[in-house]
Amino acid sequence: MLKRMEPYHPLPKIVLEYRRLQKLKSTYVDGILQCVRDEDNTLSTCWELTSAATGRLTSSSPNLQGIPSGI
Repeated sequence: MLKRMEPYHPLPKIVLEYRRLQKLKSTYVDGILQCVRDEDNTLSTCWELTSAATGRLTSSSPNLQGIPSGI
């Protein structure tokens, strides 16, 4: 509904952008901040060599490879 109203008023675009940014924050930023170590303010991921069937590396805790580019 908001998408259809965008051409007629500036507020729907602002609301949609706010929702997009809020989703990025709650999905990526908040989760990553919980993984930062308090003692030295560093972030580490767990690199797994054998979990992907194709032989590629995967990461977890947090999954830093799953973050979209441009963030």
